[in-house]
Amino acid sequence: MASATDNAAVPAEHRSAPEAAIQARRTLSIVWLVPIAALGLAGWLVYKAITEKGPVVTILFSSAEGLEAGQTKVKYKDVEVGSVDSIRFGEKLSHVVVTVTLDKEMRPYLNDGTRFWVVRARVNLSQVSGLGTLLSGSYIAMEPGTSGTEQSRFEGLESPPAVTMDTPGTQYVLRSEGLGSLEVGSPIYFRQVRVGEVTGYRLEASSDEVSIDVFISAPHDQRVRTNSRFWNAGGIDVVLDTGGFRLHTESVVTLLVGGIAFENPLDLGTVDAATAGREFRLYPNREAISKPVYTRKTHYLAYFDGSARGLAVGGPVELRGIHAGTVIDIKPRLDLQQNSFEVPVLIELQMDRFEIVGLQEPSGDLASLAEELVKRGLRAQLTVGNILTGQLAVSLDIQPDAPPVAVRYENDYPIIPTVPTDVEEIKAGVLDLVAAIQRLPIQKIGENLNETLAGLNEIVHSSDVRDSLANVNHATEQLKQTLERAEKSVAGLGQESPVYGELMRTLKELSGAARALRSMTEYLERRPEALLKGKAR
Repeated sequence: MASATDNAAVPAEHRSAPEAAIQARRTLSIVWLVPIAALGLAGWLVYKAITEKGPVVTILFSSAEGLEAGQTKVKYKDVEVGSVDSIRFGEKLSHVVVTVTLDKEMRPYLNDGTRFWVVRARVNLSQVSGLGTLLSGSYIAMEPGTSGTEQSRFEGLESPPAVTMDTPGTQYVLRSEGLGSLEVGSPIYFRQVRVGEVTGYRLEASSDEVSIDVFISAPHDQRVRTNSRFWNAGGIDVVLDTGGFRLHTESVVTLLVGGIAFENPLDLGTVDAATAGREFRLYPNREAISKPVYTRKTHYLAYFDGSARGLAVGGPVELRGIHAGTVIDIKPRLDLQQNSFEVPVLIELQMDRFEIVGLQEPSGDLASLAEELVKRGLRAQLTVGNILTGQLAVSLDIQPDAPPVAVRYENDYPIIPTVPTDVEEIKAGVLDLVAAIQRLPIQKIGENLNETLAGLNEIVHSSDVRDSLANVNHATEQLKQTLERAEKSVAGLGQESPVYGELMRTLKELSGAARALRSMTEYLERRPEALLKGKAR
């Protein structure tokens, strides 16, 4: 700012001119553009890395055989979709934890339906797979899940799944009392044509049954109906029973690794196609599918005193030769106090097999049925069911002559009285006959018989008998002479006379009688013992 002294030194013409205001100006140096651009690029790269980085998941396997961090790839349909980042041990060294980074396209398919497994060379009886990994090395295969809860931790499969989600077909469940020779990959046949396979099995926690998951490929899954019957076709199905000998097998493969077959029986009702997940009963063999299922069953007890060789659990129980039940249990019993040995047999009668007329059953209790049948003579007997194998069967029948007895119970089972077998009856009859013969006074009978024969011998060879035969012979000669004289006398009569004809017939009859008497006399002279023994033939 100018002072008064300065203004005085400035000429007057210049004193009225305006003064300029001077200010300092700040400018941005070009040097700063480089770090700013670098910072923006770094931010963009970080953003791109974050947005394009795929999900990281952990997979648990029992071992890391064939796996290598930074080298092993993850593939889906032979297309690489990720890689293995690291491999470490899990808790208490019980498993290995494999960390995998996947492509971002796989993120929507990581849920509880996703499956991982290691593809390596595998050779077993049911299949050969993964031979290509002998050159390229093992890799982790992935099957994306189509739906479910999102997750990033998975339990790896120990073996490849039998079928993948994209394979057309339908899954079903079979229930069985045992697994038999079945395993994952075992074939399923329809009319000896392979149409599916076993995909898994498990032992149910709520029961002792085994649930078997099966997959039927399209379009064969349309053949599975609501009334389809599945049976275990593993090995050779051999049936040897009272019906004879039968053998059946589906294929050579089932002889080695087992298998399942099914068919659709004829049904009068409407039969629909089976929906996915439907449960079916797996029968033990083909023979069992044709056997009807009986729900009305009752149990009885029978005691057999004789030999029960050939009788086994599962043996048939027959009613008038018709299958009516099964032998459930056999437990021989030795009673030292009574010094006896008996065989209690528990049998099961399937009441739906036959119709009962004229009996009122009290609210489904069949105890009155046993009492009524035993009262009417129901008895149990061991019979030969198969001559070839010697298998015995329990035969039930009404014995009209059986004495009435009261029904006894043991452990709530009605006891059916028994009768001996046919062999035992014959044996008992022979023993009774031998005992009766032994009781006979054989020596006394022999002595009496000898005395009788001696007396008869004296009679036959006595002089009286000889004289009688001589007299008979003499009488025969006289009769013959008389007949000859009669014929001469009749010759004088005319042949037209009725007296002549009548006399001639009489003479012929007398002549025949005389010849017969003479023949008898001559025979007795040669064999006088014929009076006692009769004529020899």
